[in-house]
Amino acid sequence: MVDRERSPEQQNHSGVKHKRHCGRGLKIVIWLAAIVSFMALLVVLAGPPLLNLYVRPKVMDLLARAGDKFELLITAENVEASWRGQLLLEGVTVARPPEDSLFTAKKIAISLDPWDVLKGRTVPSHLKIYEMRVDVDSNDIAHINSKRGARVATVMEADDGGGDRFSDFPLIEFIKGHIAFTPVEGVPLEIERFNGSIDKSDDDGLAIEATGSLAIAGGEKSDWQATSSLDSDGLIKLSIVAKKPLSISGLPKALSDLNGLVSKIHVEFDSKERLATVTLQEVQATGVDSVIEEIKPDLPLKISRVGASEVKSLVALQDIASPAVKNLHVTGGFAGVSIPKLGDLDLDFNSVSIEASHVEDGIAVQVHGDAKALTEEATSFSVKTTLVDFKTIPDIALSARGPLPVIIASRLHNKILPWDGASVDVSASIHPQEGGAWQVSTDVFARGLTYFWTKIALVPLTNLGFSGQFNALINPSAGTVNVDVTRLMVADALFSGELSLKGLGDKLAIDAKVQMPKQPCNSVAEAIPPVMIPRLEGAVFSGDMSLILEAGVDTAKIGPKGYPKAHLKVDADLESCKAESLGPKIRLKALERRYVHVVQEYDMDKPLFLGPGTQSYVPIKEIPHFVQQAALATEDMGFFRHKGFQPNLVKRAMSMNIQRGWFVYGGSTITQQLVKNLYLSREKTLGRKLEEAIIVWQMEQSLEKEKILELYLNCIEFGEHVYGIRAAAKAYFNKEVRELTPLEGAFIMATKPKPRYAWSIYKKGEFNQWWVNRMEGILKRMWQEMDVIDERTFYLAAPYLPLFWYPETGEYKRPYTAPSVVVPQGMPADLAPVDDDG
Repeated sequence: MVDRERSPEQQNHSGVKHKRHCGRGLKIVIWLAAIVSFMALLVVLAGPPLLNLYVRPKVMDLLARAGDKFELLITAENVEASWRGQLLLEGVTVARPPEDSLFTAKKIAISLDPWDVLKGRTVPSHLKIYEMRVDVDSNDIAHINSKRGARVATVMEADDGGGDRFSDFPLIEFIKGHIAFTPVEGVPLEIERFNGSIDKSDDDGLAIEATGSLAIAGGEKSDWQATSSLDSDGLIKLSIVAKKPLSISGLPKALSDLNGLVSKIHVEFDSKERLATVTLQEVQATGVDSVIEEIKPDLPLKISRVGASEVKSLVALQDIASPAVKNLHVTGGFAGVSIPKLGDLDLDFNSVSIEASHVEDGIAVQVHGDAKALTEEATSFSVKTTLVDFKTIPDIALSARGPLPVIIASRLHNKILPWDGASVDVSASIHPQEGGAWQVSTDVFARGLTYFWTKIALVPLTNLGFSGQFNALINPSAGTVNVDVTRLMVADALFSGELSLKGLGDKLAIDAKVQMPKQPCNSVAEAIPPVMIPRLEGAVFSGDMSLILEAGVDTAKIGPKGYPKAHLKVDADLESCKAESLGPKIRLKALERRYVHVVQEYDMDKPLFLGPGTQSYVPIKEIPHFVQQAALATEDMGFFRHKGFQPNLVKRAMSMNIQRGWFVYGGSTITQQLVKNLYLSREKTLGRKLEEAIIVWQMEQSLEKEKILELYLNCIEFGEHVYGIRAAAKAYFNKEVRELTPLEGAFIMATKPKPRYAWSIYKKGEFNQWWVNRMEGILKRMWQEMDVIDERTFYLAAPYLPLFWYPETGEYKRPYTAPSVVVPQGMPADLAPVDDDG
């Protein structure tokens, strides 16, 4: 092979040519790089304006279309887009035309690829909302709902495709927000320093967290923390915990004085069923009484405070502007209640639970709890009712067990003493009737009661108890009360009865019926409180008894004597009922022997001794017949016919006592007066009358009528320190009993029932014409009605005022007679009734 060498010229020419080719390629590269750099610089400098040129109208159009959907005006002052995938909206406003601003935000940063916006994709991956302000009320919510078919505005919509409905949901952050929300007119909620986030949760739902400072209805602000979740099934859970109780105050109109506190709020919302469960914990409120006064001013109670450990309700939210409460549950409730009509009785309610729910007829309510007043012992209670409206009194079923019923009863009737140990179990049902009447059915079991009224006994009746069933029809507008006592047990004694009251507060009419079926007499006796019959302590009874008593008084009907009309009917079977003993203090058998009765008055230097065992005693056969009959004429015309009690006297006593006030007249028979003088004290109490009745009943069975009359004439008081017929004959007329005239005997018997008054006018020697008329009336009765004296004796007694003996002067004289015919106080206007039907 031949090696051809090139010449230097040739070599040089080849190098130059190669250099020319390399230089030209480098220039091309440089130019291309310069062009690319320039284009890049051009894109960097001119790209965003060009991008915004296309993106801004697109975003504005999206905002406008969203606003049109809800008839709202949604605008942004500026929209900026960047190649880094972020949209920045500044000055965002949502308003109801023309100028009702609902939402503003200083800026909203949206992580969204601008090319996606250009392609119509509008779901960002991240939103940051800075310094938003929300101001909406129930009207705004209603407006938005109306544009969605009156459904609740929510991010939840049914996913018929069954996919992950939150797969594309962005992370939303709120920074330094302010929310003012008024769900109910006049009850604003204001949240300051609102910071929070909404993000996808691990269970394919949403997790929400927020903090801020919350004020409700202008109350004191409280820092709070809220957590919420929204799952794929449409269940929303919200929990709000305040660092200190949230205060609710400054409410308008009727709620202006209300102040409430709540520490925790929990909400669960089922978006499919449109039901929300709202739970408030550690709730309390004051100023409730003012609210009640505005709503129902005639409510007979005042509520100073109210609260609960938890209030839970189920709310239907088909229309959030007018939510409907489906049910309400309150646990750990408490309240302070004052009842002005019960002397401002303060009640403290605790451990109260309330259940209220909608039923077909209204709202069914059940309340249970404890109540205290005046004592440390609590009363458990329950109330059940159905409220139709707040103007109609509903059917009510209530029960209580403890001292509170006793305390309330003591305020209605101050003779009931709310002493420790008193307790009542009561269950009642109240049914409203037409015309404002109430039908009340009650079961009662009472124990440990104390009752003190000096008209009953001079000492309190303690440890009382009873059980019973009562039905009552109360009509306040008609002024009537009708009570049917179907069963009343006192100790082992059984009773039933009826009571009717008419003309309450005006002309009162009382009708009563008491029935006592056949039962042991001793059971009935043991039902009587021992302090009512202290003198019968140790009494023992045998046999059985039954009783039907009907009585009544009508103060609107006045009889011929000026007393209200009265009626009395007694049907008793007491034949087998016997007193084996009336106790150690009452020994009736001693009256048949040489019995000595001791009288000791407070103004006597020494006692007096009366009775068959004394020398002053005058046997009945030595007492003139007209003296005996004068006692019947003035005191007891039916003495030899009745068995110790005269119905007409009882009726008259009933009329007089109701007309004038308790026990102004006793209506006593001779037997009753004897028992009172031998065994009883002078107080006018029901207890003493009951003792008297028992002793009289047994005396009438034990002694002959003549013996009773004999004891009466020898032991009864006829003047100051003047006891017995012998002392009376000696004091007034200086005579033995057998020497008395009919007029003198009539005067001695006429000193009843005020013997000390008769003694005083005798000592003064000054009578009035009333006494003359009384003497004449007694003698006329003994002549015309009793055939005890003849006509001649009657007329010879004129001027019907005897000559009295005055030992101071040692002479007989007839006293001065004044013309007055006024009945002296305490003396009867008439003689004893003629017959048992009078």
